[in-house]
Amino acid sequence: MWRKTHSLLLLLLLAAPLRVEATGLRAPNFTHHRGSDSWREAQAYCRRHYTDLVTIRDQQEDREVFTGQGWIGLHRDDPASEWKWSRGGETAGFTSWANSERDRYLISGQIRRDDQRVDSNRYTAKNKDNKKNGDEPVGGENCAYKLRGRWYGDDCGERHSFMCYDQKLVLVREEKTWEEALLHCRTLEDPGKPATARPNHRYDLASLLTPDDRRYARQKTQRASTDEVWTGLRFLAGRWFWVGGEEVLYQRLPGCPAQRHCGILGKIGTRPWGVTDCMERKNFLCYRKSP
Repeated sequence: MWRKTHSLLLLLLLAAPLRVEATGLRAPNFTHHRGSDSWREAQAYCRRHYTDLVTIRDQQEDREVFTGQGWIGLHRDDPASEWKWSRGGETAGFTSWANSERDRYLISGQIRRDDQRVDSNRYTAKNKDNKKNGDEPVGGENCAYKLRGRWYGDDCGERHSFMCYDQKLVLVREEKTWEEALLHCRTLEDPGKPATARPNHRYDLASLLTPDDRRYARQKTQRASTDEVWTGLRFLAGRWFWVGGEEVLYQRLPGCPAQRHCGILGKIGTRPWGVTDCMERKNFLCYRKSP
């Protein structure tokens, strides 16, 4: 059984050809789609063509990066649930809700919502019991959209334009062994599709090739629930390699690490890498490979 598992792992790890490239993991790119879709339809579209609906973690991202309008990735299951982001189920630590019901941009007796116009009196009557002045949405408004710099809740079946984003580096706050993390990353594109030995997956455990990649990865690691996170660095068959196929350029790695043979990145410290037993359970970093 061990040999069978080990052989499958070798196929998964070594099937990718050697790649030499600059990853440029830092900058997320977003696209505003002017179509009119429900939140679920927008989510499916973004996951199919990009990474996901946008995740906005702080005021700087809200004001300077994701400056468009429409559905964002923020949602909840019901009014009693916490707000989470579509990507990875991350709990929202930052929000920017509109200050009042009339802050839905009353223009000449009408409220403009993206490319739609709704009679203000009818809309206010519909929502007067579901919205607190200056508070987050209540009632059935379980999905969030952005308009002119502020956030609003709406029924997830309503139709808005939406914002998708591409982000190459993704922190997954689940505790898995290194091999479980590898399989998780390789099924990010389609959770219903099993990982295969063929290198046709868009995501992998992260290859951190440049000093800026490592700095950016350490910044993202600060949100991890474990002190260290798995990377795509692995020792197998007598050598170190990135599972994405890129060349390992860092020379100060142990030549015969015994059981401590998977690469980690810590929240603190200046060392580029650490190594530890692959059976430990940690959060991990996935990255989207260049086409």
